[in-house]
Amino acid sequence: MHRPSTVTPIAAPRSVARHSVARALGVALALLAPAPAAAQDAVDRATLAAFNALVAEVDPLVESDPRAALARYEIALDDGPLQGYGRVHLRLGQIHRDQGHAAAAAWHFRACDRDERVDAFDRELICRKAYDALTAPLRISGLPPTGSIDVIAPERFAGPFPSGGRLPKGDVLLFVRFPGHHPARAALTLERAMTYEAQPGAPIALEDDAPALAPARGGPPRWPAYVGLGVGAVLVGAGVGVGLDSASTLDTIRENQRGGDCVDACRGDLADARTRALLADGLWIGGATLAVGAAIWWLVFDGDG
Repeated sequence: MHRPSTVTPIAAPRSVARHSVARALGVALALLAPAPAAAQDAVDRATLAAFNALVAEVDPLVESDPRAALARYEIALDDGPLQGYGRVHLRLGQIHRDQGHAAAAAWHFRACDRDERVDAFDRELICRKAYDALTAPLRISGLPPTGSIDVIAPERFAGPFPSGGRLPKGDVLLFVRFPGHHPARAALTLERAMTYEAQPGAPIALEDDAPALAPARGGPPRWPAYVGLGVGAVLVGAGVGVGLDSASTLDTIRENQRGGDCVDACRGDLADARTRALLADGLWIGGATLAVGAAIWWLVFDGDG
């Protein structure tokens, strides 16, 4: 013996006047008729009870405040025992459809059709038929195998799009990618099954096609760097040599002073040795500075740098 379904019947939307009488009557009968036990949703009693309570709470708001009803169903869909439940998607799809939100309604009807917790009879008769009525197939031609199509709008259907897929009827914005071309946008109005001839964007210039850059002319010459390095090295060498000679002379004078060989006579030699030591410092410091400057000149103005 079959037990009657515990799911509260979902009333047909009041906007059935926009549909044919036969279609409205068929949907209403399908919604009002209790489903046999074998076709009940594959969910536990707690989920069914939560859904029935939600419908009883929210449906009275549909006529007076549809935005509030949509918000309440969206909250239940995002969290709690009814998270992602197909029958909540179904109610959202029906309300969005009655409000003229075709893309949102189609998205929720598709989600309902994909939820296996909803019995197959309801998914095929209600969700899938409603989705098919709000959408149309779009075939893409002229796209190379390495090309691609992305949907930009409607936003709920954004992402890669395969040729022959279905999109909500109305305005559609596509992103077309051809190899070797810049991406291009394509806007079209989808009212029934149609074919779109993909068009590439502007071609991307290849490096081989780019004009060769002429070598720089009239830039700073490089010979000062080589001259500076050479002169700097000579000055450093001379400074080191003079410095070593001056140091040797100073050592000799100090030895003579300690031995008492010279007192006043060595003072002139000592002053001369100190002068040469200062000269040596100036030579190697100046040479090192010149060499560093020449190296910087070469690095800055070198064409390969």
